[in-house]
This record gives sequence, C-alpha cells and structure tokens, in this order.
Amino acid sequence: MFKIKGWNPEAMVGPTAGTPAAKPMVLGKLIKKAKKPILIVGTEGLFEDINGKPLIDLLIEVGNKGIPICCTAHSSKYFLEKGFKPAMLKTSADITNLVGDPESGYDLAAYICVPYYLVTTLFNHLKNYAYKHLKTICLDRYFHPNADFSLPNLKKEEYKQAIQEIFAEL
Repeated sequence: MFKIKGWNPEAMVGPTAGTPAAKPMVLGKLIKKAKKPILIVGTEGLFEDINGKPLIDLLIEVGNKGIPICCTAHSSKYFLEKGFKPAMLKTSADITNLVGDPESGYDLAAYICVPYYLVTTLFNHLKNYAYKHLKTICLDRYFHPNADFSLPNLKKEEYKQAIQEIFAEL
C-alpha cells in the first residue's frame, strides 16, 4: 500500500503510483539532467508570494535559464505582460498530447499551476501512453500519484521553501 495518499484520494487510477520527493532539490536535479525538458504552466497560483516574489517571476527566471516554458489557458497573458515570451502557447490537452508523442523528443514534462482536477487526467494519460519515453513531475503543493515524481502534501510555508530549492538546482 502507498505511504502517501494523493490530496484527492479518487485521483489514484491504476495499480501504480508515483514517488513523492523526499528532498525537493531532487526534482530540480531531474529537470536539469533531462535532455529535452519542458515546464508546463497553468494559471492557478501564479501570483502566490514565494518569499517576497510572485511565483510567475521565479518561473520567468527558470525560463531565462533555458528550460522551455509552455503556457496553457490564459497564463500566457501574464508572462507576455512581464515581457517574457514562452516557448509555446497551447491548451493543456494539446501540450500533453505533444509531449506524449515519442517523436516530439521530450523526455521530461513538469507541470505547475494547473488545476488539480485537470492535471489528474493529464498525468493519467501520460502514465498510460507515454511511460516508455517520458518522465512526469508535478511541482504543485499536493502529492500527485499519477505523476512519476511529485512533492508530498505540503503546508504553504513548506511549499514555498520546496519551490525555492527546486528552482535553485536549475
């Protein structure tokens, strides 16, 4: 049985579950080590304060370090207002289909700020159809059993610290 349950217990689909990161910096190292990673960004929590900076500013710093950022929904508006042009603008379903295609070349997809109910189905799709070539990471506050790697369920202050540790590794 699993030691950590998903934030929403109904989100667990199938006999396998992802691994919660014991140390957040491990997720950063996984992203950095990937040959062709992508960071997929939604809108939920983009302006959350992470020790004096909005999360969107930290994501822009990550994008400036060379990690491609794909904006979903209307999150692109906020990035463009700050003068940052994302690598891609796609719906969450379209980008998930793209990274799920082995011919795309992506070997790691990290999701952040995508609503839990939506990212559950996206991870489930990738878990079933892209497991041979793609690793998935959830960088949100709640454990996601359908992602290969995820943060455990965290309190807000713990999450802020974890995000800083992850981004410091990139």
